[in-house]
Amino acid sequence: MKFPVRPRTLADLERMATPQPVEGGQSEAVPWQLFNVQTYVSAATTQLRFFTAAPATPRLGNVGGAGLPAPQFFEAYYINFDAKIEPAVAGTPLIDMWSILNGVVGGLAGDPTWTFELADKKLGQFPLRGLHTLGGPTGFTTNVTTEYANNSDASGMGTFCFDGAIVIPPTQNFAVTLDWPAAVTLGAGNIELVVTLSGVLHRRVL
Repeated sequence: MKFPVRPRTLADLERMATPQPVEGGQSEAVPWQLFNVQTYVSAATTQLRFFTAAPATPRLGNVGGAGLPAPQFFEAYYINFDAKIEPAVAGTPLIDMWSILNGVVGGLAGDPTWTFELADKKLGQFPLRGLHTLGGPTGFTTNVTTEYANNSDASGMGTFCFDGAIVIPPTQNFAVTLDWPAAVTLGAGNIELVVTLSGVLHRRVL
């Protein structure tokens, strides 16, 4: 992934997030990722919403519910999507990944989609298959016929890019919503899905 990491004044961040300049000072800028994990229930789930509630444990996310603590701002550049499908059954990962990204196998109901929401504003809906993986095993091992499947590569350059046009202000609710036209049945059963936002975190200089 490539994106600029530059410090901005709090006034600049307020203006970028709300177009209203306010008096402010310097903050530090650090590369950061916001992530959230949700469970897709096989043959049941048709919608999942990410970043809307505080995660139960650190491995399930690092922000949610009340949003970013003040006075932090997040300048979003990339959004990635991962389906954590275990290679336990030969053939399952590839079929399951196809189903998550494209919908019911053989079905004509339409594309699964994603939407970004900040306060009452929405960006999307867009095809879910346009979000690439953040990383993970790729390919398959022929000696035991074990397959792995990712949604494209993990370079980050092909996934959807906000290019810093989205700035999340502190204590502001935001969400990423995934919608499927119909529930899909997965050979792996229930699986974890992960949405990650990569960009620049602006925070008070300590």
